[in-house]
Amino acid sequence: MVGMLGRFDPVEEAAVGDGLAGGGERREEGGGMRGIAARDDLAPQLPPMRAHFRGSRGRNAVEKGRLVEQGMADADRLIIRGGSAGGYTTLAALTFHPEVFRAGASYYGVSDVEALAKDTHKFESRYLDTLIGPYPEAKEVYRDRSPIHFIDRLSCALIVFQGLEDKVVPPDQSERMADAVQEKGLPVAYLAFQGEQHGFRRAETIIRCLEAELYFYGAVFKFKPADPLTPIQIDNLR
Repeated sequence: MVGMLGRFDPVEEAAVGDGLAGGGERREEGGGMRGIAARDDLAPQLPPMRAHFRGSRGRNAVEKGRLVEQGMADADRLIIRGGSAGGYTTLAALTFHPEVFRAGASYYGVSDVEALAKDTHKFESRYLDTLIGPYPEAKEVYRDRSPIHFIDRLSCALIVFQGLEDKVVPPDQSERMADAVQEKGLPVAYLAFQGEQHGFRRAETIIRCLEAELYFYGAVFKFKPADPLTPIQIDNLR
């Protein structure tokens, strides 16, 4: 069992958590929100910087430095992406470790865990008590782990996707994050979808998201995707 109030490192989480950066986006069942919990039981075995590629428990995770050294990744164009708990890990990694990634994509991710504790649906209404600590007794820990309160540390582009009928992670979580990034003057795009809940199911939505995400990266990193894509609005793009 992970320690509830111990140290949390979102970059380490990206290497070991289920459904986190670069992995699947529908992992709520069986503890998919573990990205918010501390992983003190695993932290001693992990290097400080890792990028997650598909596979549970980081079996296929490789260190950022190794990827860059082997010419498999560009240190100036590293991206982190994820949905739900992975969306939280994306936002946390970008705010708490701004030196690692150059862009991120959050799909219905948590930006404020305190607000989530108050506003999620009944089934998971006390779930965070076992991941972070009982609320409101652990209120300061909730605040300290909420990316929305550390926008001043964020230094890169972000694209955010959200279903407007999401009862697990309410739309306000994404809207506030996108607004805060826009106000800071960083490149940001926000796409919201009517009729979608927590985990997109419509084929047209999924296609739209993937194309929009590729368009976003092309605009941010100044490359032209091979196929024509429908443009999206990106605020503060220079």
